[in-house]
Amino acid sequence: MASERGLEVLDVDFSGEAGSRTVRIYLDSVEEDRGVAIADCAAVSRALSDLLDVNDDVVKGQFMLEVSSPGLNRPLRLPSHFQRVVGERVRITLAVQVDGRRRIKGSLERADDTVVVVVDDEGSRREISYKDITRANLEYRFDEAGATDA
Repeated sequence: MASERGLEVLDVDFSGEAGSRTVRIYLDSVEEDRGVAIADCAAVSRALSDLLDVNDDVVKGQFMLEVSSPGLNRPLRLPSHFQRVVGERVRITLAVQVDGRRRIKGSLERADDTVVVVVDDEGSRREISYKDITRANLEYRFDEAGATDA
């Protein structure tokens, strides 16, 4: 259903307890020049809701279904996610400390199938294996030159 619209499921999040569960599905476009439209989210939500209603063993009990884009600071999970944002700023949390740090912010210089290379804010070049990454996000930065005073 998502792939038919040129989208991929970027992340699935389950939260809450029985009676107040929320299932969040984050969609992303596989095409560089296309975003995720509200109509995309609505169509996937309708189709997914019908499937989950029929297959009630997937999510037990009542739940709220939310389908959306991941936003500006989107999570990066797969090598393909990192490869799409080479040259952009990223924020990475590591499973273990490297040089006394567990968090690295910087420019994503390279991403292949096994490692990413980040030039951190201090100018150090760091090669990081995907297996050492517990969390990673694109770090969107608004253009300060375009900002206006209110």
